[in-house]
Amino acid sequence: MANSGLSAAKNRVIGFFNTEVSMYILKDIDKLDEIRPDKDGLCACAVPHALMLFSVIDFFGYLTRDDSNPRKEDTYGNFKYLLSEQAGFFPMMYKDNCDKIVKLFRHGLTHQFFPKASGIAKAGGYPLIFQSSGIPNLNVDVLSKDVKEALGKIKESILHSHDDILAERINSRLDKLVIEDYETLSRVA
Repeated sequence: MANSGLSAAKNRVIGFFNTEVSMYILKDIDKLDEIRPDKDGLCACAVPHALMLFSVIDFFGYLTRDDSNPRKEDTYGNFKYLLSEQAGFFPMMYKDNCDKIVKLFRHGLTHQFFPKASGIAKAGGYPLIFQSSGIPNLNVDVLSKDVKEALGKIKESILHSHDDILAERINSRLDKLVIEDYETLSRVA
């Protein structure tokens, strides 16, 4: 239901958070959170979980970036913005580890499925990045918690902002993505 006290852009973006984000993205992350390692520390879907979280970070980095003409294909730029202190959606440790997260873990998973010089694990109480047998590992449990919190912060920022800059930015980029999707559909259909 639209709130008549909000701008059209803010209404649309809040609706996006209340439907697509809440009902699909967050519920899928929660479902992946439920899958835990077996007695050997395996079979936890840590890689698919990390891949989904990386996609969410890339997507919301694109939607929220404060530069005038971001490219959705600029994964590093999308990550760098969303994980930045300036954006304020993630704890400071993400800004400090952005290169490692993107270049070692994200690229290692996306382009090779198994990163060769690092690991991905659901490691409970360990920090975001920890060493195991001399190899850096990304703790998907921490990343998952922080991605969910960041999405909540983005939504709250939009709801409580006295200007509509972020809502308008996200709204216009969602429009751009819809147009691109339908253009692609017309070419491949």
